[in-house]
Amino acid sequence: MTLRKRIRETTMNEVTLATERILAERGISGSDMGSIAKDAGVAVGTLYNYFSDKDELIQYILEKRRSELFQIVQTTLINTIGAEYQPRFRILVEAVYTFMTSHPNYLKIIFASDVIIPKKSNQKPNQKTNRSPNRSADKKEDQQKPQDPGTQTASTHLTCELAAILQPLFAQGVKEKRIAEDLECYCAPLFVGIIRGMLIQGMASEKRNVKAECDVISHVFHFGTFPKKGNNQ
Repeated sequence: MTLRKRIRETTMNEVTLATERILAERGISGSDMGSIAKDAGVAVGTLYNYFSDKDELIQYILEKRRSELFQIVQTTLINTIGAEYQPRFRILVEAVYTFMTSHPNYLKIIFASDVIIPKKSNQKPNQKTNRSPNRSADKKEDQQKPQDPGTQTASTHLTCELAAILQPLFAQGVKEKRIAEDLECYCAPLFVGIIRGMLIQGMASEKRNVKAECDVISHVFHFGTFPKKGNNQ
């Protein structure tokens, strides 16, 4: 890797973390390119070298983390091919949950009601834009934009994509009679919902026990809140 590429990678990592921190603390309406640049330790002009506006930056961050998460999901599913449904599900839960707990600010963003998936842009992060950074541009960005009927919240978007990638696993669960066939369509939103609930619950704890929390997620997903009967995880 060349020095230029290493510098760019370091800069983009700092921008990613700064954007997540600012969005998690202030939400979209309370964030602007200037604040993100300051938190990242870069000039605001540097951001505009890569992104035309705040929406494009947010889209990049969401896509970056989504890609990382889905790579983990796909790798886990591939590595567990041949195993029965129940252990595959448990391994998947821990992989997804570990990723989420490692990125708490992304977690806050993805589950925030005001985070909307912007329309995709043909602009790539390494392309320069003709837009000049200025204070009036930041003020315009701060105004809350109405949601386009064709857009989705980040949480809904993630759930829909997970439904597609996890469909073969849940189909295996139906085949092995671990999931009722008429309830298979609810598995993805239920999966995301239970993980979300456990993550929120865990935020109040000073120390997390990821393994124990994953055991709870697996149990609640398959058995609800019924008492455990032996080792059914």
